[in-house]
Amino acid sequence: MLKHLSFEDAVKLFKGWGFQVEPGPQPDEVTLIMQGDDYRTYAVHPAAMLPEMAKIALFTCWRNGAILRDTESLHPGLTYA
Repeated sequence: MLKHLSFEDAVKLFKGWGFQVEPGPQPDEVTLIMQGDDYRTYAVHPAAMLPEMAKIALFTCWRNGAILRDTESLHPGLTYA
Protein backbone atom coordinates (compact mmCIF):
# COMPACT_ATOMS: atom_id res chain seq x y z
CA MET A 1 0.00 0.00 0.00
CA LEU A 2 1.11 3.59 -0.46
CA LYS A 3 3.30 4.83 2.35
CA HIS A 4 2.17 8.47 2.27
CA LEU A 5 -0.56 10.45 0.57
CA SER A 6 -0.99 14.16 1.22
CA PHE A 7 -4.32 15.74 2.05
CA GLU A 8 -4.13 17.72 -1.22
CA ASP A 9 -3.58 14.54 -3.26
CA ALA A 10 -6.49 12.85 -1.47
CA VAL A 11 -8.74 15.80 -2.35
CA LYS A 12 -7.65 15.54 -6.01
CA LEU A 13 -8.42 11.82 -6.03
CA PHE A 14 -11.88 12.21 -4.51
CA LYS A 15 -12.69 15.01 -6.96
CA GLY A 16 -11.48 12.80 -9.79
CA TRP A 17 -13.86 10.09 -8.60
CA GLY A 18 -16.79 12.49 -8.89
CA PHE A 19 -17.06 13.84 -5.35
CA GLN A 20 -17.30 17.46 -4.36
CA VAL A 21 -14.95 18.07 -1.44
CA GLU A 22 -15.87 20.94 0.86
CA PRO A 23 -14.38 22.12 4.15
CA GLY A 24 -16.33 21.80 7.38
CA PRO A 25 -18.71 22.04 9.02
CA GLN A 26 -16.08 22.06 11.81
CA PRO A 27 -12.56 23.40 11.18
CA ASP A 28 -11.02 19.91 11.34
CA GLU A 29 -13.65 18.24 9.14
CA VAL A 30 -14.29 17.73 5.44
CA THR A 31 -17.58 17.02 3.67
CA LEU A 32 -17.70 14.62 0.72
CA ILE A 33 -20.65 15.25 -1.58
CA MET A 34 -21.94 13.02 -4.37
CA GLN A 35 -24.64 14.65 -6.46
CA GLY A 36 -26.73 13.35 -9.31
CA ASP A 37 -29.75 14.59 -11.21
CA ASP A 38 -32.19 13.57 -8.49
CA TYR A 39 -30.11 13.05 -5.37
CA ARG A 40 -27.44 14.61 -3.18
CA THR A 41 -25.54 12.52 -0.67
CA TYR A 42 -22.97 13.88 1.71
CA ALA A 43 -20.84 12.59 4.56
CA VAL A 44 -18.71 14.48 7.06
CA HIS A 45 -15.34 13.02 8.11
CA PRO A 46 -12.35 14.20 10.09
CA ALA A 47 -10.04 15.90 7.57
CA ALA A 48 -7.09 13.87 8.84
CA MET A 49 -8.84 10.67 7.67
CA LEU A 50 -9.15 11.74 4.01
CA PRO A 51 -5.67 10.55 2.88
CA GLU A 52 -6.15 7.15 4.50
CA MET A 53 -9.63 6.83 2.99
CA ALA A 54 -8.20 7.59 -0.46
CA LYS A 55 -5.41 5.04 0.00
CA ILE A 56 -7.90 2.35 1.00
CA ALA A 57 -10.14 3.18 -1.96
CA LEU A 58 -7.17 2.93 -4.35
CA PHE A 59 -6.06 -0.36 -2.85
CA THR A 60 -9.56 -1.85 -2.88
CA CYS A 61 -10.13 -0.93 -6.51
CA TRP A 62 -6.72 -2.27 -7.46
CA ARG A 63 -7.42 -5.56 -5.66
CA ASN A 64 -10.79 -5.87 -7.40
CA GLY A 65 -9.32 -5.06 -10.81
CA ALA A 66 -11.29 -1.84 -11.12
CA ILE A 67 -9.98 1.02 -13.20
CA LEU A 68 -10.21 4.36 -11.43
CA ARG A 69 -11.16 7.15 -13.80
CA ASP A 70 -8.43 9.78 -14.09
CA THR A 71 -6.36 8.43 -11.20
CA GLU A 72 -3.15 8.31 -13.21
CA SER A 73 -3.66 11.80 -14.63
CA LEU A 74 -4.49 13.20 -11.18
CA HIS A 75 -1.31 11.91 -9.61
CA PRO A 76 1.10 9.90 -11.79
CA GLY A 77 2.48 6.91 -9.98
CA LEU A 78 -0.39 6.51 -7.49
CA THR A 79 -1.78 3.42 -9.17
CA TYR A 80 -0.57 0.03 -7.96
CA ALA A 81 1.50 -2.20 -10.16
